Amino acid sequence: MSPTLFFLLSGEHKTLPAAEVRAILECENFDHREFKVIPKLATVKADPGCINTVVRRAGMCEAAGLLIFQCRDVKNEILRSASDPIYSNYLNKGERFSVRVQRIFGSSRHLDRMELQSRIGNMILRSVPESRVDLRNPEKEFIGVIASGRFLFGNLTARRVNSALNRYRPKEGFAPHPSTMKPRLARCFVNLSRPRRGELLLDPFCGVGGLLIEALIIGCRAVGSDLDPRMAREAIRNLRRLGIEPEGVLAADARAIPCPTIRSISTDPPYGRGSSTMGSNPCELLGKFLAEARSVLSPDGFLCLASPSDVGVQVLGYDAGLNVVESHVMRVHRGLVREIVVFTRDRSVRKG
Repeated sequence: MSPTLFFLLSGEHKTLPAAEVRAILECENFDHREFKVIPKLATVKADPGCINTVVRRAGMCEAAGLLIFQCRDVKNEILRSASDPIYSNYLNKGERFSVRVQRIFGSSRHLDRMELQSRIGNMILRSVPESRVDLRNPEKEFIGVIASGRFLFGNLTARRVNSALNRYRPKEGFAPHPSTMKPRLARCFVNLSRPRRGELLLDPFCGVGGLLIEALIIGCRAVGSDLDPRMAREAIRNLRRLGIEPEGVLAADARAIPCPTIRSISTDPPYGRGSSTMGSNPCELLGKFLAEARSVLSPDGFLCLASPSDVGVQVLGYDAGLNVVESHVMRVHRGLVREIVVFTRDRSVRKG
C-alpha cells in the first residue's frame, strides 16, 4: 500500500497549485489516489518516488515529503499522536534533525507553535539514539502544519530550488514584455497541459517565449509561433540568451497551426493591457483558434489557455468540440479577471 505524501503549496492562488501537482502526477504516470486539498496543502497516496519529480517540475509547490500522522488541532491529541510513530523509520542513529511547526492563514491560534516544536522534538530525541537537534543545518527535517482545524506532521524530503524560477531578470538576459507571465504561473500553465519529458509542447501565441522557456527547462521539447514577427524574433533571442534551443519559433497565425498533431498546447492568447491582437476581434480570434486547436490536438492531448472571464471561453471550446477538464479564475488587476481552462479532445477524460 502506498504511503500518504504531502505537498506544501504556494499561496498565490486558491486552486492552481493543487491542480498543477495533480497534473504532474498524471502526466508522469504516477499511480495515485485519495488526492485531498486544504489551503496551501495537498495530500495523496502515491509512490514516494514521485516527490522529487513533482517538486522539480512544479512552479507552485514549495516542498513535499512523507506524512507521518494527522489529527485534529487539539493539543493533547497532537501530542498523543506524536508519541506513536517509530521515528527511526525516518531518522538514523546520530543524525541531526529539525522540527518546525507552521500555521496556515492564522489557523488555530490557541496552539503554541514553539511548544509543539519543542515537545515533539524531545519525543524524537528519546526515540532515536544519539540524534540531536540542529535547526541551521539538519540532515532530516520534520514539519508540522496547522491548517483548517487539522494538524499534519511529516518528514520533509524535497524543497523547491527558487533560483530555478528566477530567470526573467534583466541581468539573466531575458527581455520581458508587459504581458509576459511570471515564471511560476508560466510553469504552472505548462504543467497543466501535461507534457511528458521529451515530448513536444506548442505555444501558438508565444510572445517573447516565457512558456517555451519553462517547457524546455523541465525537459520537454518546445515549438512556438506568433503572428507578430517581432515577437517571434524576440522569443528566439531570449531563448538563446539563456542558452536553450526550441524545436523552432515561427511567425505564424494561431488559426492555422503549423503542426499536424500535438499532445500538449499551452498558451496565453493576447488580451488586456500590453498585448495586441493585430487588429483581430479577440472573441472571434479565440473561437477560430480553439477550432484549429481541436483539429491538431491528439485524442489524449491537453490544451491550457487563459482568457478574460467575460469571454465565455468554456462555451467557445465546447462549440469547437473540446471538453473542459478544469477551470480556474484569477484576478489580474481591477480591470481584468481571467479564466484559465484546460481542455481535451476526449470527452471521457476525468473532469476535475
